[in-house]
Amino acid sequence: MRETSLLGHERIGTEQILLAIIDDDRESTGARLLGEVLSVDFDQLRQHILRQVTEHRLTAELGLGPTHVTNVRLTDAEHALCVAAAAKAGQRIDVWMRDRILDAARAGGASTE
Repeated sequence: MRETSLLGHERIGTEQILLAIIDDDRESTGARLLGEVLSVDFDQLRQHILRQVTEHRLTAELGLGPTHVTNVRLTDAEHALCVAAAAKAGQRIDVWMRDRILDAARAGGASTE
């Protein structure tokens, strides 16, 4: 449920289950079994899943794919801070982060016009 709420989704899907398995307790039975079957870096897998979920949501909501996707790497502490701030603002994390990035760009004198 935590992964579902962090992504701003209403239903638990396979993506959220996989994210939960590979997130906190890497020694859980699910994570150990997955690690035995796949030789994969869980952090990279997590980032890949999050990118795919975000792209899929944008495609579904707007009826088209994103024109530009920029990957941003955050530490766990930075991500937690952003999640808390987005929740406080009543926004999804992706929307909140996009707004902050655009605000910073505009404050720096950049223009999209």
